[in-house]
Parts: sequence; C-alpha cells; structure tokens
Amino acid sequence: FRQSVESRTTGPILWYGKYVDFGSFQESIYRNAKNKEISFLFRFGVPRAEKRIRLSRWHFTGILEDMEIELKLTIAADTKQELNYTKECRLSFAKHNIEISFDSTGRVIRFLVNSRDLTEVGSKFSKIQKLGLIPNLYEDISDEKRTFLNSRANSFFESLVSEIKQRMHKNTNDETITQLARSLGVGSSKEMLNEMKENNYATETWKRQAKSWRQNGEDFKLIRDLVIASSMVELLASSDEYITEFARNGYYIAPLRATAERYYRLQNLAVDEVDFQGQNLAMFLRNLSEVEKKRFADWTRTNFGFIPRASLSGGHISLKLTEADSGEEFNLADMGFGFSQVLPILTQLWTLSSRPRRRFSVRQWQVPIIFAIEQPELHLHPRLQANLLDSFLSTIKIAQKSNIDLRLIIETHSETIVNR
Repeated sequence: FRQSVESRTTGPILWYGKYVDFGSFQESIYRNAKNKEISFLFRFGVPRAEKRIRLSRWHFTGILEDMEIELKLTIAADTKQELNYTKECRLSFAKHNIEISFDSTGRVIRFLVNSRDLTEVGSKFSKIQKLGLIPNLYEDISDEKRTFLNSRANSFFESLVSEIKQRMHKNTNDETITQLARSLGVGSSKEMLNEMKENNYATETWKRQAKSWRQNGEDFKLIRDLVIASSMVELLASSDEYITEFARNGYYIAPLRATAERYYRLQNLAVDEVDFQGQNLAMFLRNLSEVEKKRFADWTRTNFGFIPRASLSGGHISLKLTEADSGEEFNLADMGFGFSQVLPILTQLWTLSSRPRRRFSVRQWQVPIIFAIEQPELHLHPRLQANLLDSFLSTIKIAQKSNIDLRLIIETHSETIVNR
C-alpha cells in the first residue's frame, strides 16, 4: 500500500516497488482462482460533522453521527493491456450499501445505492486514480451548473434538487430549494429522516409532507438515496485521504539488514526514518537533535546496556557503540553481527513511539501506525531476543501515553520470542 501511494501509478496497486516485490497482478493472484480478482477491505470510524471543521480537503460537513465505514476495493486485470484496474468499489455505513462498478477505462458502468439503480446518472462519472488507492469520481460539468450546485457539483445533486422542488410550493425560489438540498447530511435512516423533518431550511409545505414520512416510505427512501449518491464524490475522496494516510504510516524492516561498515560517507540529506534495510542508519542518527540523541541513548542503555552514536570525522561517519557497564566504545563493524542487525529495528521502534510526528489533518481520525518487522531475532543471542521483545512491549506502552496508536506485526521463527 505504501509504495502504491508514494508513486505515480497507472493502476491502483504497485505490485513491484522499493519496499516489496510481488511481481505483477497475474503473479500475485492464486493460480486456480475462479474469479481473477483481488479484493481489499478497509474498516474505519468517522466522526460526525460537529466534531470537526472539515472532514478533508473537501468542504464536507454532512455526517450526522459517528459511524463506521466499510470499504471494499476489487482489483481486476485487463489481459489485453496487461494492466490492473479498479473493477468495483463498495461502500457500507449505517446499514446503507453503495456499489460502483467500472470498466477497464475507468468509466462508471453500474451505480447502486441501497439497491436503487442510479446507473443512468452514474454513467456520467469516471474515476481518476490520483496518488491514493481509492478511485476519486469526476464528472465534467459546465461552469454554469458548477456555480449553481456549489459544493456538491454533480448530477446526483441536480436530481436531488429536482425531486425536492416537486415537493415544494410552486412559488418557492431556487435558492431555498438548493440550500435545503445542500444541508441534508448522511447517516442512519433514522437520523436522515429526523433531519429532513426538522431542517432549518425547510418550508411549511415541505414540513407538512415530511411529517408523515416513515423510514420505509418511498418518498423518504428516494430522497435519502439521492442525498447519499450526491455525497459519494466527497465520501470517496475523504476515505481515500484517510486510507492514504494509513498507507503512509506503514513502516517495514526487512529480514536481512545492511552489514555494518567501518565508515559511511557524509551526505547533507534530511533523513526522517530508517529505511527498510537500515542502510541510512548512520545518517539518521547523525541528524537527530541533541535532545533526541540523549533520549535515545537513555532508552538503549536502559533496555540493552549499550549506547549508539554517530561519530563525525573528516567527511565520514562511523557508528560507535559504548558499553554501559565498562564505558568502552567500539566501532559497530568490530562488534558481533547481531548488533548491526538489531540496531535499525531499535532505532525505528524508538522513533515511532517517542518522536513528534506529523499528524493527520483531521485530528479526530485516529490513524494507526503499523510497523512490520521480519525475523528480528537474526544473529541474536536468546537473552538479547528476550530483551528485544520486552522493548517491543515497553514501546507500545510509551506510544499509548503519547496517544499514538502504534501496532507491531512481527514475523519470527524464534521460540524465545514466542514464549516471551
């Protein structure tokens, strides 16, 4: 996911990149699969509009209650072009279900809201795959309509305005009708019905009609489904922003880390994380602030009995380890191979749990940080393996105190780690 959102791609998923190599869609899928498709399911909570000023870069404040979104993305292959594309996107929330199907060119070929077929209007849309994973819907409409429709500039909103107008007094002006349509938010059927009945922009004619509506009534269900459809552009864009941030918060350490070198050439590069093989570890430690260096030294001394540092000399950097008990300092290249393998893990672990991070623009959306570690036990004595697992546990507690949702995925063959 991370290499997919960090690169400009022609399809939704980049199967081969700088972090992992799955080859291609054809190589990734089970060879005996009946349906040549791969689906991804995302589930996350969304706060109601009153809890934040903006849901995303889109000015969308139409969520009526806290709710959980479930988004299923289905990827298929275009065998002629040898490309993969988004075949279907399903969005579920508050017992509503939306299904959007695309052809290989990105055109919408099926659009259902709560089983209501809105494909005729939906076919005017196409997807644009920006840097994220979720397709963003786009409709090319005239500037005149865009001005009239304002923040929900799409044909679904135009249909919603038309349906509301039919239920208004014939003398009601267009501005009042548009304001009512724009003010209707999404949520459970119960909340949506309540808002339709008690809306601040509702006229007396509208209130008289809506007063008799029930959740299973056809008038209500039609207006409800059009409100949801007109909100889909913003909902998908906001979901994509959240999932993209989730993908960017994924970190990875490969099973074979870089072997320690005696000296590293100095580069004036900003390094804000340890790469997945630990090759930039020397530069990362060198770029820490003096306060961060002290905190990191205290942490490694307490948990592992040594203090790492980057020593600068003559345009080169060397990685040094000082034993806490003896105070003797050694070049990392002269220490056991296990130290060079475990140090990138420890450094990244400390960074994710202790270092101030760029927060997601919507503070109420708690985006977890995933740190995937393959075989952390390589070349480590069983006692040090146990210490490493203890540091994993203590790091989680430190992160929790800082209100950081840090989650570790550890792949191991170590009986010591499993038992610990």
